[in-house]
Amino acid sequence: MTGARTAVALVAGGMVAGALAMWAGQRATGDDARGEAPPTPGVVETIDEAPRDRLAEAEDALAASRRALQAEKAEVARLRAALERKPVAEPPPPAPAEAPADAETARETIRTLARTAGMAAYAGLTADSPAVAQVRALGPEGIRLMGELLRTGTEMERFVAAAVLEKLEDSAAVPTLVEALQSDDPGSTIVQRMVSHALGHLGGAEAVGPLETLLEGDADWGVKANAAYGLAMMNRDAGVDFVRRRYLDSEDATERLVMLQVMGTVGHASYLPHLHDALKTSTEYSARLLAVGGMAKIGDASSLPLLEAVIEDPEADRVLVVEAKKAYNAIADEDVYPLGE
Repeated sequence: MTGARTAVALVAGGMVAGALAMWAGQRATGDDARGEAPPTPGVVETIDEAPRDRLAEAEDALAASRRALQAEKAEVARLRAALERKPVAEPPPPAPAEAPADAETARETIRTLARTAGMAAYAGLTADSPAVAQVRALGPEGIRLMGELLRTGTEMERFVAAAVLEKLEDSAAVPTLVEALQSDDPGSTIVQRMVSHALGHLGGAEAVGPLETLLEGDADWGVKANAAYGLAMMNRDAGVDFVRRRYLDSEDATERLVMLQVMGTVGHASYLPHLHDALKTSTEYSARLLAVGGMAKIGDASSLPLLEAVIEDPEADRVLVVEAKKAYNAIADEDVYPLGE
């Protein structure tokens, strides 16, 4: 029996009780109205059988309602016990349908990034960013679309397109980047830097020749730095040697700092003397911090005394000391210097 039916049964029981009370009240009122005296005790009074029948029917209906209520309670108890034994889990909501890959949508996403974020778009791009995800979903067509933007887009659209190709982490994008470097004449410095950075990041055999050509030509120094970084990461002598020479020969503080950063990132063993020298002699905080990071990357025990000198120096910058402790512990392969102290 449902809750609604239970309510009906309970109301019916109430109606029966009300009818009985009304019948009793009517009878009392009627007797008083007729002026009849109440029956004398010990005297049998003759009563019409019809009210007795109605009373019996009402009592039967009330009993039936009570039995139905008991049955309803028993059913509720059974269902509750069943639920406690096996909880009912809500069905998961249907997954939203994925939008089909669309070249025009991807193109518009790139253009929006170019207009609103410009070069800052690169910092926000990840493998899961909408622009990267949309281009990846298009497969080879997405790479072709980025190549089209690299040829015909505005300066910022070309920059973002190159950045997206880098974030794809797909070697299939290398030929498109090589073509962009070779055809971009006189080109844009920021686009060339982004293209060379993407090409150096993706690397691979197809990238070696074009990157080495950049080092030999008269390209912007930032383009050359990216090319050298890519070649050094692939352990190519041309890149490793270029970084060292540029660091030693350049009189531009910014260029030397960038080369120091490349040394620390690449972690080539031949860079270690230059990193040691930077930590000992440089007065620039950034240069010393980059040198410490490079030492940790290379992991040679000859760096330990220099790192210890920084750690024990009471005038050393707090952040530099923490990084020196991390580098020391990494090289020693044990927690010699707890970072909390």
